Amino acid sequence: MQIMIFKRALPLLAALAITTPAAAEAASCLRIVNVSAGDALNLRQGPSTRSAILARIVPHDTGQLVLDAPCTPMSVPWAERWCPVTYTPSYQVNLASPRGYVKARFIRDAPCATTQNEVRPVTPTTPVPVLSPVPNVSAWGQDWTLSVGAVNRREHIARMTIPGSRGEWLGTLNYNGVPADAPSNIFMLSGEVRNGIAMIPLSVHITPRSCTANGRRGSYEVTIYPTNGDKLTGCADPASR
Repeated sequence: MQIMIFKRALPLLAALAITTPAAAEAASCLRIVNVSAGDALNLRQGPSTRSAILARIVPHDTGQLVLDAPCTPMSVPWAERWCPVTYTPSYQVNLASPRGYVKARFIRDAPCATTQNEVRPVTPTTPVPVLSPVPNVSAWGQDWTLSVGAVNRREHIARMTIPGSRGEWLGTLNYNGVPADAPSNIFMLSGEVRNGIAMIPLSVHITPRSCTANGRRGSYEVTIYPTNGDKLTGCADPASR
């Protein structure tokens, strides 16, 4: 299912019809575009790439974004504007919905869903954290790097460079809690990364502990266990959410 953005006022339809080449006169919703399968759309706290990331929304997310006001500033091309939205993830319909900004070039007009099962925003009752307890990190080791960013409480986008391989490996890592026989302070993720048609299943262990790798100190110890290779060890520092 596509993520839909429901516009709250007719004037927005006219504005979007003028500024978005793909807009259709009868459209009343938007869809996410220009975001690859291994990537995610950043919902930011403010209208700037320097602003903190509140959530990362994958293209196949079945939640919804609600457009709160026109995208601005009007003085710049449409693709460069910032759009204020409210994001309601599909997994937390009755919980807090963060409000933030997305870049206009990643949204376009699309037909609205008309079924009775269509998700509608719900007034929050008990706000809870949206993202995973796993910290967002940028990790490094001997000839490898890894960045991990939460999409929701379970899914995490992974970007990795691997020794002897060209290009970046992209994938999803999942957090399923801490096993009973594991230390309580360890974060364990499992999933896979891909590069073209090649795929590597792996698990990643992140432990809050000072360490040094390649002459650089970090706040976390990181161990990567590829299913078809030797383990990789290194360090990591926090990355913005």
